[in-house]
Amino acid sequence: MINPLVSVIIPTYNRPTYLQRAIGSTLNQTYENLEIIIIDDCSTQDISTVVNEFQDNRIKYFKNSTNRGSVFSRNRGLSICSGDYINFLDDDDEILPQKIELQIAKFKESNVENLGVVSCDMEYKRKDINMLKKNHLKGNIYKKLLKQYCIYGIHSMLIKKEFTPKFDLNLKSSQEYDLSIKLASRCNFDYVPSSYNYI
Repeated sequence: MINPLVSVIIPTYNRPTYLQRAIGSTLNQTYENLEIIIIDDCSTQDISTVVNEFQDNRIKYFKNSTNRGSVFSRNRGLSICSGDYINFLDDDDEILPQKIELQIAKFKESNVENLGVVSCDMEYKRKDINMLKKNHLKGNIYKKLLKQYCIYGIHSMLIKKEFTPKFDLNLKSSQEYDLSIKLASRCNFDYVPSSYNYI
């Protein structure tokens, strides 16, 4: 497949301004074969109007009937999406324009066998902090992950859907770490050595 479909899954709850930025950064991707799955976790604020303002048929909006949390919403997005690759994105995060294009290119050119995840560096941007987390991990990282959480942020990853497990709803915390371990047990990793993800 020359240009596989990428599903960007964005759970959201009562943060329309942040969501607008997250959607905008996704629509600004240089890679265009995308679908954006918005899972509204029963917000009390008007989220649908923000979504509809973009007038882009690649955006698909769904609203939970009750507030179930971001983990449930990510799983719902995973069940709904049609893409060959998955990019999870929180509503208060953004991705830089070339992120997905470069990660798809890495999938095509990498010599890593059984490749299922391509990550990039991740930059924390807050009022009082600006910090870069490097995700330079290649090959089988399962044993490394068992020792320490050595890859930062599922938002930094582009994941082949065939390898993507659902999040564990029974966990009270560390759901992303758990997902990373499950991914590392199923497939190998590679990376794009630059920051294309802001949180």
